[in-house]
Order: sequence, then structure tokens, then C-alpha cells
Amino acid sequence: GAGRWRGGDGVLRELLFREPVVLSVLTERRSTRPYGLNGGEPGAPGLNLLRRADGRVINLGAKTSVNLEPGDVFCLHTPGGGGCGEEEGGESGGPRATQQRDPRPFLERGSLYDYRTAQESV
Repeated sequence: GAGRWRGGDGVLRELLFREPVVLSVLTERRSTRPYGLNGGEPGAPGLNLLRRADGRVINLGAKTSVNLEPGDVFCLHTPGGGGCGEEEGGESGGPRATQQRDPRPFLERGSLYDYRTAQESV
């Protein structure tokens, strides 16, 4: 999403299935876009597509379970992040024109931080 600080891009993952399986999908932000903060614009919604081996493309929606056959491809488009803050000057020079670094420091925390700290202390 647009804003003083632009929201992040989503990613595309494609999974090719080589054996018959049951795919269960439990995702969010497919019909409702991720919100922006402090005047920032919403991000792009996500999308779950199934490309059948015979060429048909099916929109799976946010939550489903479906039988897959060899050659089917699941395409997971994750949502983009919402922007933060109003754009300066009121004019947009494109989606990346407003990207700036937040001057506030980022406080690291969480299990990955704890793991990295433990590994570095050895």
C-alpha cells in the first residue's frame, strides 16, 4: 500500500504436486485487503489459485480442502502490506517513490533473535 512508508510486497509460491494428495488451505486477507496505518493505503489482497494439469485455473478462496492429482499446481499469492503515514505533498510519483527508511531504531525480539543471540554467544 502507498504511504509515507510503503507497505511490503507479497510473494508468489507455486507448488507442483507429483502424487495424489488432499490440499487444505487456511489463509486470510483474500477478500479484505490488509489495512494501512495513519493515513496509509491498504495493501494488495492475496489469492489462492489451483492450476489443474488439464489447463483449468480455479480460484480456491481463503479456506478450503481439495483433492489434487499429479501435475496440479497450487499458486499462493500472499497479500502485500498496507502503507504507513500520509504521503508528503499529496502526489504520488509511483509506488516506490515514497519509500523511506523509518528513522526510529528497530528493537529485535522473538525466538529467532533469541536463537541467533545464543549461537553468537558460544
